[in-house]
Amino acid sequence: MTDKPLVIPIDKIKSDFQTFLTPHHNRRIIFSGAFGIGKTHFLNEFFKEKEEYFPVFLRPINYSLLSNEDVFKFIKYDILAQLIQNEKFEVGDSFDFSAEEYTKYYVGQNGFSILFNLLKYAPKVGAFIKASEKLGILVEKFRNGLKEINSNAELKMLKEFGEQAENHFLYENDGVTDFISEILNKLVTPENQEDGNKSKVLIIDDLDRLDPEHIFRLFNVFSAHFDQVHYYENKEGNDNKFGFDKIIFVCDIENIRKIFAHKYGSEVDFSGYIDKFYSTTIYRFLHNDVFDQIVKPHFENKLELYHDFRSYIRIGELFVAVLKLLFQGHELSVREIKKLNSYKPSFISENKIVNYSPVMLTKVGSKENSVLKQYKLLIICKIFEETFGTRNIFLKKINRAFENFSKSDDSDLNYTYAESLGDIILFSDIDHHKFNYSKINDASPLEFELKTNKGVVLKYKILGGYYSNRYEGGDMWFRAEIEKPFNTNISNGQFYKLLVSALENIVKYGI
Repeated sequence: MTDKPLVIPIDKIKSDFQTFLTPHHNRRIIFSGAFGIGKTHFLNEFFKEKEEYFPVFLRPINYSLLSNEDVFKFIKYDILAQLIQNEKFEVGDSFDFSAEEYTKYYVGQNGFSILFNLLKYAPKVGAFIKASEKLGILVEKFRNGLKEINSNAELKMLKEFGEQAENHFLYENDGVTDFISEILNKLVTPENQEDGNKSKVLIIDDLDRLDPEHIFRLFNVFSAHFDQVHYYENKEGNDNKFGFDKIIFVCDIENIRKIFAHKYGSEVDFSGYIDKFYSTTIYRFLHNDVFDQIVKPHFENKLELYHDFRSYIRIGELFVAVLKLLFQGHELSVREIKKLNSYKPSFISENKIVNYSPVMLTKVGSKENSVLKQYKLLIICKIFEETFGTRNIFLKKINRAFENFSKSDDSDLNYTYAESLGDIILFSDIDHHKFNYSKINDASPLEFELKTNKGVVLKYKILGGYYSNRYEGGDMWFRAEIEKPFNTNISNGQFYKLLVSALENIVKYGI
């Protein structure tokens, strides 16, 4: 749609996130953003440049996980597999066993049990121990340990007992947890003590894409650890699992909210449940400032189309209003924004003239039909229809976006799209006016009233006439003219509710 590439200034966002992440007390973070908006890419790039952090990335969505399997076991061995691949990790230091070590921690808490489960779970979490030499050493040590256990009846019995008992505790703190904590501390300790330790950060990505049972199992284990430290142990201790300095839960918080309501009921307090998983506030990736400063100006003045070679159709303001609703309502990803930016509409010619396309208004009460180029909202609807695939997909995204947006503080602010209100009312109030129009110079035009969902009354009239040129002959046009549009006291929420109603009518009547 525009010739200029859209560039999201990631350096500004990195600086913003660094400021948010740095405080020592900000130990747990919910990093929220819509699916496809670029959260994973951003975090990978951010931590790649930051030498003061030791990041461990997990993507549980990649686990070969059955519905009845414990996601937290996979989490532990995914972390362990990643730590082993670190060049500072020495296999021999951690997995050399004596007879005493085999009997030291029964109930599955010995180093051999850790090695056994590491080799068992690594393929399921997608971990591949890159250094083949390390993998060979691990396998050899496991074989030797297995021979030792199988030749000793008492050791064999303790091992079997440990495997049976392993699955029955919510507050899990087996030997793996301590083992991971020990390895982490070794890996972040610099050779030169003056350099200082790196901050250990666990990033759990795509949390909201897991099966609900796994989401809340994972949350509940972390929660149990927080409670264990605060209520039963040293309150000054590290309350993060595995001894990480910071844990980042990456998801779309609105998805988590909906999944929680579906699982536990809408009456159960979500805020009281989720607030222990972030220390300060939820970090919202690509927040509204990014839209206002980057996306909005990029599109606002670039969408000039033409009726013909002489007259403009300025759809920028209304197009940006629709974009903003989708963006703030978490229904527009960076990929989709870039797709819109490079999109070439099938119904617009190379010289930006909107092609002749009939609009069948007689089916909604009009005495005559019209053409597409007369209606900004229909043009915009067609653009999004072609971008998203169908009108129904577009409408579903709009409805979900409005549902999310209506819960935000911005919903109550005064709306800023005064010029576009008439374009929306023309279709949102079809059942009332049915395109009964007055001519521009009519001394006594028909007047209509529309009440918003908050009770504000909007007075308007429908004007109509014929648009003609020497190429196409005459075509009927209609527009809604609002009384004092710039003095209309409605909120963003009311404006967008009218927009949703207009789009629902367009789809409903097949306009």
